[in-house]
Amino acid sequence: MRIAIQHRRRRRSRPQRRHPRHRPRRAHRGWQTYGIRRGYNGLLGDDGIMTLTPDKVRGITHLGGTILGTTNRGNPFRWVVTDAAGQATEVDRSDDLIAAFNASGFDALITIGGDGSLKIGYDLYRKGLPVVGVPKTIDNDVTGTLATFGFDTAVSTATGPSTSCTPPPRVTSG
Repeated sequence: MRIAIQHRRRRRSRPQRRHPRHRPRRAHRGWQTYGIRRGYNGLLGDDGIMTLTPDKVRGITHLGGTILGTTNRGNPFRWVVTDAAGQATEVDRSDDLIAAFNASGFDALITIGGDGSLKIGYDLYRKGLPVVGVPKTIDNDVTGTLATFGFDTAVSTATGPSTSCTPPPRVTSG
């Protein structure tokens, strides 16, 4: 099985802990995993596709962000093109994306992100692409989830400095 992973949003501010046994399982099943660079740009532009082997992803969890290079642009249903006069217009390139996905021999797409990324994934699914959506957002605004990966990171990052600024309690003698 060949699995493609895309991540549209910006880099996260700090790493997230993953279960140590989770990552290597795919390789033992004979699955091949690929990362689409800079969201969907890797399939629709020159950014390309990266093979994600256990050796390439080992030891990266402390880095934060993503090795794929992410973007919060690049919606294939509203792809921005600029004509010779410099005028920007939006075109639907979803069929181009599906053709590139199929030409690459992928069996499934894992899309990671917030409500916008998951909406694009759902629209691609409706066009016949096999998609799995993984909610990850600091906004925690994905319907059907209590808390997402990014939300926990945002809360931890925001509350850490504020609790360290709290003055110590005063001790008074009786």
